[in-house]
Formats: sequence, structure tokens, C-alpha cells
Amino acid sequence: MLDEHSARAWRDLELTRWINEGCKEIAKATESLQESTTITVTSGTRSYDLPDNMIRVTRIDFTPDATNRPVALEYKSFQNPEAVQWAGDTEGMPFCYTTWGRPGSVQLVLYPSPAYDGEISLYYYRLPIPPDPPTYVPGEGDPPAVYTLDIPEGWENTVYLYAEYVALRRDRQPEWQAAKALFDESLGALYDMTRRHSDQTDSMSIPGPMVNAWLYEMGD
Repeated sequence: MLDEHSARAWRDLELTRWINEGCKEIAKATESLQESTTITVTSGTRSYDLPDNMIRVTRIDFTPDATNRPVALEYKSFQNPEAVQWAGDTEGMPFCYTTWGRPGSVQLVLYPSPAYDGEISLYYYRLPIPPDPPTYVPGEGDPPAVYTLDIPEGWENTVYLYAEYVALRRDRQPEWQAAKALFDESLGALYDMTRRHSDQTDSMSIPGPMVNAWLYEMGD
């Protein structure tokens, strides 16, 4: 894409760094890398560390050992006026949560503090795992040329477009603007396609006529 089959203007280390940067930018902009994990909950403890590669939480369920029935927790902003009572709360069955911290070091705070041991099922969007660099072994042929990018399958070209536009911009070549436009277009398409993995209307079947989910979720 850069019309350079051997290193001249751009070093392999630079291109590798931009490819890794591109994977991170795409993951942050599209939230397309999904992950799930579990966190052990101890009675009386309300704060827990979240994964350091987390971008944002999408869902949290709490399953107490006593009932083994999961309960979906509702998110509350840390600035929510109702949160002022959290500092002196009593123990009980958690029904909501908030988060506090900076990216890479975020804590989950439950309210009320759990009165039961149990397990949290955490669903979240994550940062990509950088590919291992190739190992150069003198006298044993060429280094490996294949990288496995942590990117949604079939969207690798979006990463290449990012690296291309950054390389051209660093070299002050005006073509970087065209490459940037192609990257933005591909990024937008990836965002749209990964919002949901179905082209069907989101609805719920209840007694009576079919209604859209957003209308049903409004309450009475």
C-alpha cells in the first residue's frame, strides 16, 4: 500500500508500532472486541478491581452462592446524587454498581455491599492484545512475516489503512489525507456492522400485538 517492498523511507519497527496503534484506535472507537470474565465476591466487600485492558463495561450479573440465581445489576454514575449514601451503606443484595478510577485501573463498587458470597459475571469491551514481534535468527532464513492481529475477522484492511495514513503524514506526503479518508470510511463501516450481529428488528413477544423493544422497556 505504501509502494515500498523493502525498507527505505519507513522502518519495520515504525510500521509495527503504527499497526499496533491502529488496533488500539479501532478497538476504542468501535468497541468491537468483547470479553467476559468472572470475579469472586466476598461478603462485606463492595469494591473490586476490573481488568486493566477494559475499555468499558457493558453488563454485570451477580450470582450469590446462596441462591445460584444471577441478578443483573444496574449502572449508576459515580456523580449520581443517590450515591452519597454509599459511603455508609448496610449489607444486602446488590442491585446496582458504579465505577471509579482511570483507564487501566478501574474499580467496581457494589451497592449495597454484598451480604453474600458469590460471583460476578463481567461483560466488557477490551483493548487488543499486541502481536508478538518476529524473532530474527541469523542463518536460519527470513524472519516470520505473518502477524495475527487482534481485530474482528475480515477487517484487517482497516489497520493497514491507519498505518498507511500515519506513515504518509509523518513523511509529509499529501496523499495521507486520502488514506485518512479511506481509514475513516472503513472505521465507520466497522462500527456500524459490529453494533449488533443481526439485521433483525429488536422486539419482544408479549400477549397482544408485537411492539419494539425500546417502547416495551419504557415501563407501564
